[in-house]
Formats: sequence, structure tokens, C-alpha cells
Amino acid sequence: MTDGHLQKDNGVWHTNSEVSDLPSINYDAYGEEEVLDELQGPRSWVVPAIASTVFCFLPTGLIALYYARKAQRAYETGDFHSWTRYRGRARFLIFVTCVLGILVYIVIIAIVQGIKHTSST
Repeated sequence: MTDGHLQKDNGVWHTNSEVSDLPSINYDAYGEEEVLDELQGPRSWVVPAIASTVFCFLPTGLIALYYARKAQRAYETGDFHSWTRYRGRARFLIFVTCVLGILVYIVIIAIVQGIKHTSST
């Protein structure tokens, strides 16, 4: 092979000069699923979605749970493109749910403190 040709090494395309410079890595210790876990976090966001739904803010939590379940089903069927898309949506909605839940709790505490303050004077 001459310089400038592309060669595929462990699923990544490189030029010949890049491949010869790569260190030898033993991938036998890890399967593809473990590498995916290390690179992209947990496969399923169902448990965080349930927790954020119960403890934070129900409306967006239910939507997050919907996308987390869709992501889990996509992963189980091997549809990694859909899994990535739904997982991202679920993760974003879990974050939004937690932020909204904290804001709702702050507002409730402020209202209760305001009522206590006005009733004591």
C-alpha cells in the first residue's frame, strides 16, 4: 500500500501512515457494549426518569420517561441511531424536570413562608 490510501482499523478509517503509528491495543477485554457504556453513559435512563418524575415535576418527567423507554427498546433491538436520539431527549428532559422541580419547591417554600409571615403579624 502506498501513502494516502485509507485503511479501516477497529472501525475507524485512517491513512496508512496513521495506522502504522497507532499503538497496539487489546480490545478482547471489552466487548462493544462495554465500550459504548464508557463512551456514552448508561444504556437506559428509565430509573433517573422515574425518580425525576416522582420527586421533581410530573408533566415533563412523564415525557422523559416516555423517551427513556423508547431509548431502552431501541437499544434492545440494536437500533443505535434511534437509541442515541431518544437517549439524548430523555437526558435533556430529565435535566429540565429536575430544574423545574427545584423551582416549584422554591416557590412553594416561599409561599408557605409568606403565609406564615403574614399570619404572625
